[in-house]
Amino acid sequence: MSSGIEIPRGRLDDVEGLVDLHYRVFDERTHLTMLFGRGFLHAAYRWYSDSPEAFTVVATVKGRLEGACAVNQGSYYMVFTKNKEALVRAILSKPSVLLSRAVWRRLSTLRLRYASTAGNPAYPAYLAVSAAGREAGIGKELIIAAIAECRRRGWVDIMTATHRDNVPARFMYKILGFEEFAAISHDGLVGIRLRSAPAAPTGTRSSPS
Repeated sequence: MSSGIEIPRGRLDDVEGLVDLHYRVFDERTHLTMLFGRGFLHAAYRWYSDSPEAFTVVATVKGRLEGACAVNQGSYYMVFTKNKEALVRAILSKPSVLLSRAVWRRLSTLRLRYASTAGNPAYPAYLAVSAAGREAGIGKELIIAAIAECRRRGWVDIMTATHRDNVPARFMYKILGFEEFAAISHDGLVGIRLRSAPAAPTGTRSSPS
């Protein structure tokens, strides 16, 4: 990894930059939370950055935010249940979002399939890496840092999903010890899981907040 890269824990001061990064990396096709607008994402990242049930790790390249990973304990849709007021405001300002079949299909599928999984695993929900961040190879470092923080908190099982056609991401997770997991594979996404591991992989540049 090149010099000038730092991967600390995210803070509330990072929220605006995290939302900006989200908009640089994703669109409504690649990340459904974009349908709910900037206000909801701002509330979501505040929750990820400040809740004992969640955390973010961020990656800066020469002082510029180029990547982030937001993780919570529980399922992907917890960010919606924990930010209901922001969600309602988003829907009131854009009622057409309720007509999106993709939203209802994704949320209902996740809710039903996640209910069938045991325990209360950690869920890396948002992994956002800019083009410059991908060139610097920080996606893998962000996941390593997230695993380390989960282990520190005693969150031993980690579960998430990635797009089925995202072969580089699937390979990255595989070499980090994740296994593909059919129980939450759905709608073009492949579920992946890291079972209780003895220690986080080495090589992260994560630093304390």
